[in-house]
Amino acid sequence: MSVLLGPLSLPDMVLRPQITTRPEPGRVTFAEYHRWAGDLRANVEQVLLKSLSDRLGRSVVIPVDSSVPDTDYRVSIRFQRFDGTLGRDVVLEGNWRLKTGTSGCQVGLYRFTIEVPVKSGDYDAYVQALDEALAQLADRMAQALVKRPECPGEGMDEHNQGGSD
Repeated sequence: MSVLLGPLSLPDMVLRPQITTRPEPGRVTFAEYHRWAGDLRANVEQVLLKSLSDRLGRSVVIPVDSSVPDTDYRVSIRFQRFDGTLGRDVVLEGNWRLKTGTSGCQVGLYRFTIEVPVKSGDYDAYVQALDEALAQLADRMAQALVKRPECPGEGMDEHNQGGSD
C-alpha cells in the first residue's frame, strides 16, 4: 500500500518559532527562550511520516510534495488545536480525510481530540507529550488504512486482490 501524507494545516498561532502554550482557557503565551527545533509544520509532517511508516510495515508513506504520480491513498490533516499547558496536558484537535489516490474519492472523514499528560512543568516534557499525541494520531490513521477502504462502486484492482485471509 502507498500513502501520500498531506497537506497538513496547523493553526496560525503556532506557526512561529516560539513554542506556544495555553496556560488557561482563552489565553495563549509564546515562549521567548524556548523555540521549536526548526519549521513546526515540517517537523510534524516528519513525525507523522515516520510513525505511520512504522505502523504500516511494508507500506510506503510519502510527503505531499513528492513527485510520485499515483498512490493508493491520500491523507490530509487539519489541526484546530495544537497546544497545551506546561505541567498539565497537550491537546491535539482537528480532522483528517482519507481519499483514494486514483479517483480522489473520500472514503473517510475522522475527527480527533487527543489529550496527553505533560509529565513535568518544563518544555522538554511538553514537546515529548506532543510527540506522544502525534503517535496516537498515527495509530488511529494506521487502523483506518489497514482496512483498505474503497469508494462505493470501485472494484478490486491490482493492489487489492482476493478475499480475506
